[in-house]
This record gives sequence, structure tokens and C-alpha cells, in this order.
Amino acid sequence: MRQLDRYTGAAMIALTVLNCLPAKVYVNYGPSCLAANVQTKEKTKTKPQSKAKSDPKVKKNQATARKENENANWWVQSKAAAKLIHEGKYAQAESILKDILPLAREDAPNSLELGISLLRYGIALFAQQKFAQAIPCLNEAIGIISKKPSNLRQQRAMFQGLSAMAAALSKIHKFSQAEPVARRAIAYGIAFPGCAPPADMNKSYVLLRAILENENKIDEVNIMTDIINYIH
Repeated sequence: MRQLDRYTGAAMIALTVLNCLPAKVYVNYGPSCLAANVQTKEKTKTKPQSKAKSDPKVKKNQATARKENENANWWVQSKAAAKLIHEGKYAQAESILKDILPLAREDAPNSLELGISLLRYGIALFAQQKFAQAIPCLNEAIGIISKKPSNLRQQRAMFQGLSAMAAALSKIHKFSQAEPVARRAIAYGIAFPGCAPPADMNKSYVLLRAILENENKIDEVNIMTDIINYIH
């Protein structure tokens, strides 16, 4: 394969910069009571506590609070995994993301945060050369992210997902499938200039040229070479 290994690093660029503060979780623990004497203290230890244990509203509130804590925690862990990817600790990131994805699917199905978590999972697999495993994750991530309202965060995620997908397909020699994905990544970068730094766009052109070379599309390779030289 000509020059492909050299350029598929484009899929890794800027993935972990996606950052979002998790939703704040507010938990109501209820008012505390001060007793005036020993007898009052004893009463508050028995009757109110017994009532609280049997009160379905209290149980529901406690269960809701636990659920909200869990729901906030999966996004925090996703961000921690992104940091691990940035540090090159791909196996650790993969393990974390694999564990949180079921909860993310339950808590926020089809959300942008789920799409970004899938994107991170796919790139962690890609970095460990688990290309065939990465492709379904990246494909699902792109499907979710593409349906979200267009803003800078969504646009960046789309560009990164498409770039990663094209690189993963190229790695397993599925060049005919990789080509339209790589073209779509470039088109997205042109349509939304803020979604990718110039260096990332240049690497996307280089990746597409490598794919075209492996497909023996010489005329298009020459065009891509001219574009890359012009950018430089």
C-alpha cells in the first residue's frame, strides 16, 4: 500500500479537543433538624427515620438522585477517556468507553454526547490497529452526529468522524468505500471552514490522494497533488 500508513494519522487529529461540561446534578438531601433535648433527639431518630424508609416519595427521590449521579458520571468518564487518548493510553480509554456506552445509550440515546463518545471509542480502537472493530463505532457516531443541529461542535465532530472512518476503511484496503467518505470529509471542511485547522484539511487531501493512488486513478491523483502543492 503506497504511502497510506504515513497519512492515516489525519484520523487522530483534534479528536480529543471536543469538550463539554457535564450537566450539573442537584441532589436534595432534605433539611436537618436540631433537637432541643434528649427526648426530642430520640423521637427524631425513630419515628421520622422509620417514616422516611417507608415513604415512597423519599425512595423515589433517592433513586432519582442516584440515577442523576450515574448519568452525569458517564459523560465525565468519557471526557477522562478523551484525555487518555491524548496521552496515548488507548487501551485504558477503550476500557472506560466500552463500560460507559451502555449507560450513555440508556441515558441519552441519539444525543451528540453519545455520538462523541462513540467517536472516541472508535479512535481508541483505531489507534490499537483494531480497524474492523472501529468502523461500526465510527459509522454509528457519524449517523448520530449528522442528525444534530449544525454548530461548531457538531461540525468538528462530523469532520473528525468522517476523517477517521476514511482512514479506518483504507487500513483494511476498502479503498472504494473509503474514497467517498474521504471526499465527504473534505467537502465538510470546505463548507464549514472553522471545523478543521488548515493542517488537518491538508492531511485530508493527502489521505484522499493516497486512496486514489491505491485505486490507480492517476488523473485524479495528479489533481490532488496540484491542490496539495497549492495549499503549501
